[in-house]
Amino acid sequence: MVMRHRWPRVHFLRAGRTDVLEKPGGSTAALPLLFHNHHTQLDRDPQALAVRLAQNHPVLDFAPRHGHAVGFVHRTNTIKAGSLLLTSGYSSPIEGTMGEETGNAYVQLCLAGSIRYQTQGLTQAIHQSRPLWFSPGAEYRYTTDHLNALVMRLDLGRLRSTAAAIAGLGVSQQRFASDLEVARVLGCDNRRNQRLIQVFRRTLSLLDNPDLDTHGH
Repeated sequence: MVMRHRWPRVHFLRAGRTDVLEKPGGSTAALPLLFHNHHTQLDRDPQALAVRLAQNHPVLDFAPRHGHAVGFVHRTNTIKAGSLLLTSGYSSPIEGTMGEETGNAYVQLCLAGSIRYQTQGLTQAIHQSRPLWFSPGAEYRYTTDHLNALVMRLDLGRLRSTAAAIAGLGVSQQRFASDLEVARVLGCDNRRNQRLIQVFRRTLSLLDNPDLDTHGH
């Protein structure tokens, strides 16, 4: 497969490559997804998964981490709630690069495991103590351990207008422009952040309410 991006390749499995059996994901692999755990798409072929992801995302590079190709597992559920696109999933260790997405922002909530990002000249990591990562749609490189997480894609313009509306009457969107142009990590290092992350997580878990017909819509 030829990907016409700045990266001249997509890092799929190479013919003749030898891999050791992956170490079990342990408790991370056993955890349920945040919502619709019983309606998931299971992928065991990383190349087929990369091709499918590239249909909707600027995938520049994707592969299991070295030593984790045999036994590769990627389990996800994606739903649309209004203008938000949410994906809850588990993956065995992977690495890759996502290209820039003008007009979109991403929020990632780590429920178990960890992931490291390289973006905008920064190296950032999220895990259970620092579980929330915001990206303004800039290109980024990532490396994960066994990971259970949620990814939310948002319209960046709508996010700016919502932030201004919450701030109060007459507040300009430009007030938040610089804050929403830089990738950042939110940790549980104070009570305010802890409560914010707890509310965020509980709100998203409500998507599992059987009275809400969000699956597949």
